[in-house]
Amino acid sequence: MAKKRTPGGETSEIKGLVIPESWNEAGEVVEVVISGFDEVNYLVEKGPHADELVALIHKEVNVKGILKELNGGVKMIKVDEYQVAERPKSRGIVKAIVVLICTLMLGFAPALPSMAADDLNPAPKTTKATKVKKAKKVAKKVKKAKKAKKAIKKAKKAKAEAM
Repeated sequence: MAKKRTPGGETSEIKGLVIPESWNEAGEVVEVVISGFDEVNYLVEKGPHADELVALIHKEVNVKGILKELNGGVKMIKVDEYQVAERPKSRGIVKAIVVLICTLMLGFAPALPSMAADDLNPAPKTTKATKVKKAKKVAKKVKKAKKAKKAIKKAKKAKAEAM
């Protein structure tokens, strides 16, 4: 964390996650905290940037502003500027690797290919043609079930007549 002395306090740069701190009666977030990667929570002082940060809950940010220490050791920052941190685009691959490792550790190796494929490839879009095909298959199964039911009735009737 970079620091500079100013008359109003210390200008600092903090990297961390935006976390909700307090809510109003309607359940909307009204205050946020920057949970710094230095394991310190910084209460964001009310202001225009504080309102903007409410929309960035659970996002990683780099914040610059004046740092103050309140009674009880609570640290507060008046945000002068902020930037949303960019994350690497390889999250899908990382997720697939984590699934692979966890699956192997837990001994569910046969389920691995389907789990990894589902995570990496989105499900194909269902078209009207595939819906029609599925409906036809269901109709065939219903017809077969009805035929089987009739055959069972015939067999029971024949058995009853034979007795």
